[in-house]
Amino acid sequence: MSVRILFFVVGGLLLCPSLASAQNESNADLEEARALYLAGNAAVQSGRWADAVKNFERAYELSKVPAALYNLGISLRALGRHKEAKDSFSLLLSKHGSSLSAAMKQSAERSLQEEKQRIAVLVLNKLSSDVKYQITIDGKLIPDTGARPLILEIDSGQHAVYVERENHKLFRWQGNLDDGQQQSVDVDTPPLATEKATLDVIPPAQNHFLQPDQALNADTESSSVLESPLFWTIIGVVVIGAAIGGYFLLSPADERLSPMSDTRVKL
Repeated sequence: MSVRILFFVVGGLLLCPSLASAQNESNADLEEARALYLAGNAAVQSGRWADAVKNFERAYELSKVPAALYNLGISLRALGRHKEAKDSFSLLLSKHGSSLSAAMKQSAERSLQEEKQRIAVLVLNKLSSDVKYQITIDGKLIPDTGARPLILEIDSGQHAVYVERENHKLFRWQGNLDDGQQQSVDVDTPPLATEKATLDVIPPAQNHFLQPDQALNADTESSSVLESPLFWTIIGVVVIGAAIGGYFLLSPADERLSPMSDTRVKL
């Protein structure tokens, strides 16, 4: 049996007296916590670290037993979730430090320092102090604490960061962070361009309603046309043509077609 697995088994033994002293929890919760803790140990022995995290996390929520929190930190570290592991060891020491055995406290302090060195730091600069931003890292919402610059602890690896502000353009940053690296990023979220609405004006050529001055111009143009000699010449031709056409339509057929008819049109 490896040292790591042996430690978890010992942790299970430490759980029993701790549960007995948890006076504020119901018996049902304590029994569930004990079962979850043992299931977490079994998951560790088979290398199912994700299952171990779920079991130890829930066991601590129900019992507030330090051994469950310690094992949670170890399981998170095995998954490479160093930020969460650091938080677990930090909580363990701050809340349960006085009740820990000397060996567990020393191990927790050493693990905390190791995790701090592995965590990367992302510094967001040029954020407005009077604005709350919506920040997501790899799809997970990160609270804006209001600190400027905003310092975010993050695990090493490839990340995508989005910073949003109402009525402003979205800011994106993508990059790779190494263990312990500190990366500064200048956030730029310029305001969205506002376009002024324009009224649709009907061009004069398409306006079907005449204004008073337009009506006056129309009357003047009509008078000019009536006084034009060319206008009356065209009207005369049209009238004569209409009369000739009416004759042919109204006269008897034989009279219209007879070459000796008194009515003839000379070209």
